[in-house]
Amino acid sequence: MCFSAGASFAGGAIISAVGVAAQTKVVKPSQRFFAVIPFFFGFQQVAEGVLWVTLGSAKYPVLQDAATYIFLATALV
Repeated sequence: MCFSAGASFAGGAIISAVGVAAQTKVVKPSQRFFAVIPFFFGFQQVAEGVLWVTLGSAKYPVLQDAATYIFLATALV
């Protein structure tokens, strides 16, 4: 979301809820791949929220590094 940690966490929750709804609407097994896509975007938003929280502090460098790699990996896919 690029606004704040709260916006990223809220966006991640909403997008993940869309993923849950998409999973419940799947009729054919071949549709599961497409129905899981919102989970990846939701996961990316949660990772961005973690980055917002950890970037201003040097207390959690391992968490910050993990969130950075997760965010970049999902953003570049």
